[in-house]
Amino acid sequence: MPPNLKFELEDATKTWTWPDNTFDFVHIRFLSGGIKDWTALFREAYRVLKPGGWLQSGEFDPRFLCDDSTMDSQDVAKTWNEVFTEGGNKIGSPFNVITDNLQEKAIKEAGFGDVGVATYKVTTPYNPWVTRMDGMGRV
Repeated sequence: MPPNLKFELEDATKTWTWPDNTFDFVHIRFLSGGIKDWTALFREAYRVLKPGGWLQSGEFDPRFLCDDSTMDSQDVAKTWNEVFTEGGNKIGSPFNVITDNLQEKAIKEAGFGDVGVATYKVTTPYNPWVTRMDGMGRV
């Protein structure tokens, strides 16, 4: 690890303990199902970033999907997809972050500019997942 690199951990759902303008870069990932208010999360990131700093946030789509829709009729895949959607909605922490474009909207609402989105298809032996890097927003 380079001497100028330091990893920090924080409870993303609470007010962050770091003072304003602390970081040059904040990386957040894989919080689907754990965030009730995405805008509040990104407002905290904005607050702790120095002017000109960057946010990167990456999430995944936990549903089973395939390019030719052949899994759509599979009971196990349908059940999995429904359980994730319904469960996240019931607890108020959705898993449909990508399909509902929650990150990009919240990043913009938090005040970031130069917001960009990149979507990557990640293929696994049983399922192509979609990973999306929303964010690359700058203070």
